[in-house]
Amino acid sequence: MDRITVMWCAFQGAPDIVRVHGRGAPVFRDDPRLKELLAQSLDGLPGLPLPLPPGDF
Repeated sequence: MDRITVMWCAFQGAPDIVRVHGRGAPVFRDDPRLKELLAQSLDGLPGLPLPLPPGDF
């Protein structure tokens, strides 16, 4: 599994950056797991990071 970082940036108001670090794997459009993961998440994304449960790295 690879390291992943998700970052949110504020473009209005005070400058603010939030980073969330973890370990996971990319899930691309041709991955058989994508349909199930999208059912649990938002529709229309090109791919989703697959986070690991705590202690699995």
